[in-house]
Amino acid sequence: ILIGLGLARIFGGLWFGGFWLIFLGWLLFQAARSSYSQLVLKQTLAHVPVKELMSTQVVTLSPEATLRQVVDRYFLHLQYGAYPVLEGDRLVGMLTRQQVRDLPPEEWDALTVGQVMLPAAQLPTVTPAQNVGDLLEPMMAEGLGRVPVTENGRLVGLLSQSDVLRYLSWQSNAPREKSLWG
Repeated sequence: ILIGLGLARIFGGLWFGGFWLIFLGWLLFQAARSSYSQLVLKQTLAHVPVKELMSTQVVTLSPEATLRQVVDRYFLHLQYGAYPVLEGDRLVGMLTRQQVRDLPPEEWDALTVGQVMLPAAQLPTVTPAQNVGDLLEPMMAEGLGRVPVTENGRLVGLLSQSDVLRYLSWQSNAPREKSLWG
């Protein structure tokens, strides 16, 4: 409606007011479209448990490893931006690529993963039974690419944005049931 009113004003000779209404109408349209997309996404994933999408083959780090070892063995060769840190099978923290980048390379030999990692108490974690739809907003708000999946403090997997995108891609490309009429 605002875009239409803006066009009417432009044709009536009120250029500035017309363009302003068109701009406001366009902004509201984009916001509504974005909200609708988020709603559809949340509804699509509302009944999908984390255990169906999580990765169970997880590359983990030891808190005793030096940052130099981690950079040489993992960050330079694998695409992951964050790695869970385990003592035994218990999650004790997470080390991100950015945490290492923020430190001067000359300190990497002296610092251990355990000294730099984000402790598990400060990490958002999820359980395998939680629904993915409930986790989208917190993951996006926190800017998390990967969230540890735990049961009783034990790491059982990771849920990443790429896991969710892979599922959504599969769902959108999956063949639909044909009706009787084709």
